[in-house]
Formats: sequence, structure tokens, C-alpha cells
Amino acid sequence: MKTYSGNSYFLIIRILFLIIPPITIGLVIYQPNTPEKTIYGGIVLIFLFLLYFLKLLKELVFVELNEKHMVLTYLITKTTKIIPYSKILKWDCIDGQRGSHYNIIKFEADNFLSTNKIKIDRIVDSDKFIPFIKWLKSKNEKIEITITPSDSKLLYEYYKEFENN
Repeated sequence: MKTYSGNSYFLIIRILFLIIPPITIGLVIYQPNTPEKTIYGGIVLIFLFLLYFLKLLKELVFVELNEKHMVLTYLITKTTKIIPYSKILKWDCIDGQRGSHYNIIKFEADNFLSTNKIKIDRIVDSDKFIPFIKWLKSKNEKIEITITPSDSKLLYEYYKEFENN
């Protein structure tokens, strides 16, 4: 039984860098003789950073693709969602420079009025990408696959395999 997995742990680096500005703002507004407007502005900025920080923490997810469905396990909320392959609408593959490679998966939400999306790190290496797409398409032929940028080697391989048939 084939399984694939990926995660969004790359967000942890963003979260760590996100801690620096609130600390800096806190140090600035803690100084003696700081005007009252600066203190209030600093508190508002710290609050905004904390909201974004919480949003990123909520997006930490582990994804497992097995034979039957896609399983999303959110690390902070400790919740698990089981998504049938029939609900996956779009799979965006961003093949960046220097090996950075992300996947954005869009799928139908439970309330069927909107879509959810998750951003995860590379699921498979470049040399296993085409077999993975074939496997994914065998689960749901209607999944829209997009690959960016336009000069990506993966895009060339994808067109060679799927568009020339």
C-alpha cells in the first residue's frame, strides 16, 4: 500500500522570525519618557504580530496520502480531518529555486460553500513527481494540476507525460 506524506513545518522558521519584532517593539516602548501614543501604538503592533503568530501556528499540519483518502493532522489543535480524494479540487506545485518546493492543495470544505487550502512542503522528490501525479490522478482524474514557474523542469516533464497523449 502506497502512502505519501508532507508537512508545513517550514512555517516554524517564519514563526521564530516573527518573535523578534514584538520583542523589539516591547523594548522600545519600555524605555523611560516614551510618549503615550507610542506605547499604545506599540501595544497594537504587538497584538497584530501575536494574531499573525497564532494564525501561522494554526496552519501547522501533517498530511498523509494513503490509498483511500488524504488525512490532515493539525499539530496545534490536535484535530484530524479525513478528506476523500474526490473533494480535492486543485494541486499547485511551486518548484522554486535551490530546491525549495511547495504544494498548495485546495479542497472542498465541509460546508460546501467555500474551499480550504493548505500549503505543505515537498511530498516527493523531482524524479518521483510524475509517478506521484499518475498515482494522484488515479484517485481523482478531475484534480487540476498547476506547476509554476513556467521554466520549471517539472512542468516540462508534466507536459511531456500528460499533454502529448
